[in-house]
Amino acid sequence: MNFKHFIIIFLCVFLTACGGQSSNEDELNKDATVSDTVPDTPEENSGLAPDSISRTIFEMVIDVFPTEELGNNFPTIGSKIIQEFSQNAVYYLQSDQYDGLEYYGKYNYQGNGDEADISLKLTSSNTVYTIHYQFTDVSAGIWQGTFNNGLSEFSGTFTTKAAPNLNGSNFQKTVFIEEQDIHSSITGITYQYNVYLPQTYDNTSKDYPVIYVTDAQWGADERFAHIIETKQKDIIVVGITQGPVGQRTTDFLWPGSSHYLEFFSNEFLPLIESQYRIDTSNRTLYGHSYGGVLIRHALINEVSTPLFQNFISSDGSFMVENTTYLRLEADSYEKNSLVNRKLFLAGGKQANGPFVSGFYDTIRGYDLEDFIVYHQSFDLGHNQVVLPGIRGAMDSLFP
Repeated sequence: MNFKHFIIIFLCVFLTACGGQSSNEDELNKDATVSDTVPDTPEENSGLAPDSISRTIFEMVIDVFPTEELGNNFPTIGSKIIQEFSQNAVYYLQSDQYDGLEYYGKYNYQGNGDEADISLKLTSSNTVYTIHYQFTDVSAGIWQGTFNNGLSEFSGTFTTKAAPNLNGSNFQKTVFIEEQDIHSSITGITYQYNVYLPQTYDNTSKDYPVIYVTDAQWGADERFAHIIETKQKDIIVVGITQGPVGQRTTDFLWPGSSHYLEFFSNEFLPLIESQYRIDTSNRTLYGHSYGGVLIRHALINEVSTPLFQNFISSDGSFMVENTTYLRLEADSYEKNSLVNRKLFLAGGKQANGPFVSGFYDTIRGYDLEDFIVYHQSFDLGHNQVVLPGIRGAMDSLFP
């Protein structure tokens, strides 16, 4: 399954914040080859320090942990700092134990023999720190660093490991079904889809909750499946691509979204649910950017065509056709329109966050009975919201 990889940090937020197909969205498909080992030391560097740390996780243990608060710019797990380095930037991933991706920054790395140095600047706060590493073997050693713009100094030991390679062959327990096609007679488009089954699937006869993930060409379905496996949840994930490049700008927005939701109802769900044991009373729909606008329409559609129990919107472009959707909502919603439904909204403060907050106020303003709305805001750009949004949604909707 090609074109799947971890999330890349983007500089040109405004080009992707509206969710349209752009050169930045194409960037999601670059740097797609992810090594499942720590980068090799090249011939010109005869020491233990690698020439590059792209796609590497550093776990740094603080030897003497301070009693004072370290502050928001210095996130830790216990006595550890855990960072993941991509090709262009560093994130605080904090391993599978940490449910946020709230800090990131640009870094410079230099390896020299058995030693290496990193200087890093957090984008959200302009906080600067530097770390010096002394490798004792290819994946471990000791470190010392200055943090919080030089105000704090700490040291300890470290280990490195490869960043997870989120492709279908990398799952330890999840059963990955290779990509298949479905042609819609309603939209006239052929879409590709992937299915991820829990490890328990073949050993039971029960029906499973399902999460339908749009824009699978960018790997959000893999992220859901990976987190579900980590959390040991019995949930099926079905990812569906946009089909031809740019088709999402038609399918996810009014009026094309009407046809796309009809395709979901009449063609896609019946196909999937004829092949797999799915609890049709526990379906979830996920969309990012323009896909978040699709979520808005799906909520309206739910009044007359009930399909989903849960809805997840990641940095939705709610400024798009807002007047149209307000009119549709006014015509559709009554007090009991979305009983026993849940909505999770994730927003990026550096992107569509203000519009997500505005929609949060709008949807709550309808005062719908037994309809729960969760809202999380991250100090991140548009595409960076995807991973923490998925984690937040899983914690809220499937605790």
